[in-house]
Amino acid sequence: MGTDFFAYNPTTKELEHFTATANHTNPIASNYLQYIIEDHSGNLWTSSEYSGISQIEIINKGAAKVYPEGELNIDRANAIRFISHMQDDEVWITTRAGGLYIYDNKLTKQKSKKYYDINIYSACEDSKGNIWLGTRGKGLQVGDDQHYIHQATDTNSLAADPVFCILQDRKQRMWIGTFGGGLDLAVPKKRQIHIPAFFQ
Repeated sequence: MGTDFFAYNPTTKELEHFTATANHTNPIASNYLQYIIEDHSGNLWTSSEYSGISQIEIINKGAAKVYPEGELNIDRANAIRFISHMQDDEVWITTRAGGLYIYDNKLTKQKSKKYYDINIYSACEDSKGNIWLGTRGKGLQVGDDQHYIHQATDTNSLAADPVFCILQDRKQRMWIGTFGGGLDLAVPKKRQIHIPAFFQ
């Protein structure tokens, strides 16, 4: 079952319906959309279950499509789990196949790629330049050497191992949204981090 994509023009009061086509002439690459956001330039970005990411330029009515795992790969490898504009004008994309792809801000050049043995569902760079990665079920990784998981006997451990959202607020505090364990606030302590549950 697909997901319908509509665009409403408030000037003409018309509703336009977009569907994916085999020859890729329409702005979206798949009818199985999962997420849609608008960037600062007014462009729309959609992620899909099977066909990567589409960037839709509203003014020119054009679209750019990105297939991190290859355009000919029509299975679920191109299912996008996460996309974010990071520091240094980089766009980070993770796929169901465990890939982490780093592109330039126009998604025209792939700068690097790395594979993990589990899906990366969230990523954030803190004010000190540390990269925080949230996984589907193996907890939280901070930098190259710190790894945090849920431990039932430790109240300062991660609330749950699926980490679906990470955010740094204006006070440089790191918040970790887990699936099933609630929201955590990371508290720096010496060279490690305590993660008491904020609320569940």
